[in-house]
Amino acid sequence: MSALWMNAGKDATVGTATIAATTDLFNIAAHGLADGDTVTVDTLTGGAVGVLVADAVYFVRDATTNTFGVSLTPAGPLVVFSVDGGANVYRYAPQYKANALRRIMSLLVART
Repeated sequence: MSALWMNAGKDATVGTATIAATTDLFNIAAHGLADGDTVTVDTLTGGAVGVLVADAVYFVRDATTNTFGVSLTPAGPLVVFSVDGGANVYRYAPQYKANALRRIMSLLVART
């Protein structure tokens, strides 16, 4: 696991998306996501099964007020769907503040 992701996990629920195979876009009214945000998904249905991986990290691309696509990398191509599907979508975010992690780590270091 990359150190970048060790302090991250599911954060706030964005909503339940319908995924349109004709556009490869997730549809959630007023989702609040922006290009570059990280998300994770679960409860995959239809065409999302076998294309998306539950709890994997995806990057938001081509976000509008009610739709967005996902990519495997920040500037990569959109994930492509051949059949309509659905998924629960969550923000993927740090779980602990940096100051709290530094305090915890300092307790593990022996002073000489």
